[in-house]
Amino acid sequence: FKTASSEYALQGLELLSLIGLFLFLPVLIAFTVYFCVWHSTRHIFRVAVMFNSQNSFAALTDFFKNSW
Repeated sequence: FKTASSEYALQGLELLSLIGLFLFLPVLIAFTVYFCVWHSTRHIFRVAVMFNSQNSFAALTDFFKNSW
């Protein structure tokens, strides 16, 4: 189970990572990395859970089968 404090810590780490990404890389590269790696991965997991909320691996498998 996730606690509120661990969730806040994870969100803080993500925010610091994104700030670092945009501080140290050119804007176009930083946005590309953010969108292709960060945003799309989180979105795929959110959508995959709709297929099978009990098992993450099965959810991803079902998602990729249905997306082709």
